[in-house]
Amino acid sequence: MTPAMPDLWTSLLWLGLLMVPVTLLKRWVMIHLHALGVITLGSDYRAIWLRFLVLAPGIFLHEFSHWITARLLFVPTGKFSLGPSRSVTRGKQVQVTMGYVMIGQTDPIRASLIGVAPFIFGTAAIVLIGNYGFRQALAVDLPPTGIIAAVITHLTDLFRVPDAWLWLYLTFSISNSLIPSASDRRDWWAAGLYLIALAAIVVILTGVRQPPPELLAAIHRALDTLVFAFTLTLVIDLVMGVVIYALHKLISRLTGRRVYFR
Repeated sequence: MTPAMPDLWTSLLWLGLLMVPVTLLKRWVMIHLHALGVITLGSDYRAIWLRFLVLAPGIFLHEFSHWITARLLFVPTGKFSLGPSRSVTRGKQVQVTMGYVMIGQTDPIRASLIGVAPFIFGTAAIVLIGNYGFRQALAVDLPPTGIIAAVITHLTDLFRVPDAWLWLYLTFSISNSLIPSASDRRDWWAAGLYLIALAAIVVILTGVRQPPPELLAAIHRALDTLVFAFTLTLVIDLVMGVVIYALHKLISRLTGRRVYFR
């Protein structure tokens, strides 16, 4: 069954609504993870290393997705590095990177594909973990609200599967490492202009006014997959956030150290 355009807009709307709490929660969790490292290890530098170790699987997947995508697109690659490093920007702000891959110069389209690769690979990994690790299959016949409700309703089932804490950890690590960095997004505007121009040319030459049903179905499937992945990461970030917050408060009480947030 081919989805109607209103169905696509509904899926897109729910995806946008999900992105707000997901983004805010991820920021809150990372701040408290760093604070936990500071009060436990006694220095900001060691806290950065703790954050790297906690997110290591996701960071590796992030950088590997850049590397493999560049190789598949015949773009030369250089050094592949994992580990925290600091650099000073022009505004004299300290920027911390957790890893990088040297990518050769290329056109905006391929550069954008390489830049968005962590999000695609990360989302695919979360969906696979959800399906085969947590055994929560994506219900293709459900609307976005049904997908969200199914994940939340089966929350307790996450802890009943074999190796539940391994899947929780991997999902947490990957989901907090899949967002493309500012340098990854550098060529997106140019690629977007190229794609808009190409679409306009196709419409002018072919007279096509309505996207093919197969394309609409594929977009709808992709949006529902993102709704599933975002809901699963939101739930798991809540669980891991409670654990990190509890450890933060416990160790702070035991050591007498405090971290003040601005």
